[in-house]
Order: sequence, then C-alpha cells, then structure tokens
Amino acid sequence: MRKAERGKNRGFTLVELVVVITVLGMLMAILIPQLLGYIDKSRTEAEYAAGENCRVAAQAKLEALQYLGTEPDFNSKGNHASAADIDEWHKAFADPVLEMAGQEVRNLFIATGKYSHYKETADISPAYHVYFVVYQRTEDSPVVYYDGKGWSDQSPWGGMQESAQVGGDTVFLQYYCVKCETDAAHSTPGMVFTALLGGN
Repeated sequence: MRKAERGKNRGFTLVELVVVITVLGMLMAILIPQLLGYIDKSRTEAEYAAGENCRVAAQAKLEALQYLGTEPDFNSKGNHASAADIDEWHKAFADPVLEMAGQEVRNLFIATGKYSHYKETADISPAYHVYFVVYQRTEDSPVVYYDGKGWSDQSPWGGMQESAQVGGDTVFLQYYCVKCETDAAHSTPGMVFTALLGGN
C-alpha cells in the first residue's frame, strides 16, 4: 500500500520537465511574434481611424466653404489669409476642423487642389477636395499618410509636390497646416512638414 501511494505522489522526472519546457518555448516562439504583430497592427489601425476623422472633418469644412463661395485660403473677415492674420485663419478654418475631428493632434497637414489654379477653370471643386493628409496624434505616435486612396504608415512622397496624379488626372496642390508642433530642430511648419514627409 505504501509503495503504491509513493508511486502516485511522485513528481515529474527531469526528462519530462525538459520536454514540457521545450514545448512551451516552441509555442511561445511561434505565438508571441504573431501576438505582437496583431497589437502593432491594431495600434496602426487606430492611428488610421484618427487620421480619417481629421480628413473627414477637413473635407466637411471645405464643402461648407464651397457652398458659401468662400476661398479655402481665407480668414474670418473673408479676406485672403496671410502671415499677418494667421490667427484669424485658424479661428475660421483650422480650429473648427480640429473641433469636429475630436482627435488629439500633434501635426496635421492637408493638401487640396490649388485655389489659384482652379479658380479660372469651369470646375473649381478640386480646390475644395482633400487629396492628401499627413497626421501625427502625439509625439510618440507614428506618422500616417492619406494618399488619396487610403491610409499608410509609409510616406507617399519624399517632399512637397507641386502636383500629383490622382485617378489618372494631374491635380495641382495647395498645402495647409491645420496644426503643427515645431521644435528646436524644425522651427517652421515647412520644416516639420518636410521632416514628416521624409518619415522623420
């Protein structure tokens, strides 16, 4: 009786433990990279969704301006925007876009059709259409890009372009800084934008 009881209570042998640990190690080696990949993908998808909210908000504001017959490049007094009245431009365009988007934003740049180019044409709608977006939620967030068809974490351009091919058509571009965080290395919105386009 005592021998049988001792047999029932015996622990794992060293060989059995090694086999179990080896199997668990193999499972972890297979599953952990996949799990981390899913986590990274879900985080990136969340950035795309936040960027899309910003794009939709900017598009809605531009469509409202088109309905009113107001230039996109404007201030709240209805005059052409300039560096001297950039605060007025922000009150009239950038701030409403950020409020509608409802997202945390560190950097947000959009590109539409160039108003000065399309105002002399029969169809001025490209000037009120968001073709490209560069978005960064926080300092630690990845920069994501809308290229006219969808979102990506890879920059579609190396720098600012005068025009781009969209759906087989050439669109002449005008860029807007909706929000921008400058720093010591990038002291102007243009420098920040160039760095973001370069993936920095």
